[in-house]
Amino acid sequence: MQNWKRKLGYAAVFGISFSLIGLGSCGSPAKQTAPAKTESAKMSGTTYKSTLYIAGMGGHVASAKVLIDPSLDQPIQMQKLSRIKIGLGKEGPTQAKITHPVHDPRIDNKDRNVMFWATYKIDPNTNSMHVGKHDLTSKKEIMSIDAPMDEKVTQTGSIYCASAQTAEYYMPIAMTHPGYIDIYNKSDLSLVRKVFLEGTEATIGAPYKFYHGTNSNDMSKLLLTINETESDHGKFVGKLHIFLLDMNEFVKGNVKVLKKTVIDGPEKGYIGFRMYFSPDDKVISIAAANQLLFLNAETLELNNRQDMPPGTQAHDAIFTPDGKFVIATSRTKMDDTIRPLDGEVMLYDVANKHFVGKATSTCLTCHKDEDIEGKATLCGIDANWDI
Repeated sequence: MQNWKRKLGYAAVFGISFSLIGLGSCGSPAKQTAPAKTESAKMSGTTYKSTLYIAGMGGHVASAKVLIDPSLDQPIQMQKLSRIKIGLGKEGPTQAKITHPVHDPRIDNKDRNVMFWATYKIDPNTNSMHVGKHDLTSKKEIMSIDAPMDEKVTQTGSIYCASAQTAEYYMPIAMTHPGYIDIYNKSDLSLVRKVFLEGTEATIGAPYKFYHGTNSNDMSKLLLTINETESDHGKFVGKLHIFLLDMNEFVKGNVKVLKKTVIDGPEKGYIGFRMYFSPDDKVISIAAANQLLFLNAETLELNNRQDMPPGTQAHDAIFTPDGKFVIATSRTKMDDTIRPLDGEVMLYDVANKHFVGKATSTCLTCHKDEDIEGKATLCGIDANWDI
């Protein structure tokens, strides 16, 4: 079980507003007037300090030092925004998004100063993906390896997105077809095994697209989600298959299903993305594009589904250390076109079932300062909390 009395990692993000209160130039806090109080003023005694690590798909991970105060009109107050470059650090942003785009920042549950990552595209220079780990203090790479694609895989447009871990293993999960889960030794990033689900108890018996998943905090369970489609890697039909697996068996290459269910979405294009367990392992939050889902972690019963605000798409959803709030990541449309697109974080009140205040930008602010054109797209999140 993770020790909740030290720095921890949990976060999730949603986006509504492009305005970034409290941030001047990238990384520089600006002067601000006293923020307005919200309906969550009753929670004014509960504040959180954290460094959020948010995957930017341009070859970096955003490092955002924040103060979270649910009583404020904009509850996630940015104090400093910087980035961790993935790869050798020599590529500019244009090249880095080709060679080292990432969806997954995964902080080691034993050493909160180490972050694992895996790329979601094949690097055309090496004809492989990359898997690595960084030191969060120095923001320097500790080590990385090339991860060749398995010859069984036919759909390789999107690869590693979500991940799980145990004390010994980092387990990036591929969105390919067929999908699979790699198991790497944390110490030296050597590949232990590659696990495909076809022919196991976790086969859904229908076409699908995109695996996602995570581990319980006690690391005894592996949660996996699979989106059903009309044809292999085709259009989504609005059904999300969810499996709870025995982690001890899984790392040995055995797929043992403890619980499973299917959740029907409100529309045909419904998609399930990344997810987290609550700190006490009793609740699961799933970012499902146009909704945020909350499940009973024991029974997989759906307890609550929250619509996302217009123009936002949820991609991850992580709990605060006390489980009272979720921070969700959102790809947020800034107008009626596909671009510009910003990455934002948003606070959700779990007990009262509503979003709290305005969202906070984590992407476009830095992009504008560095004259980076085009959309700013995020995905997964992890965090170290000051407790």
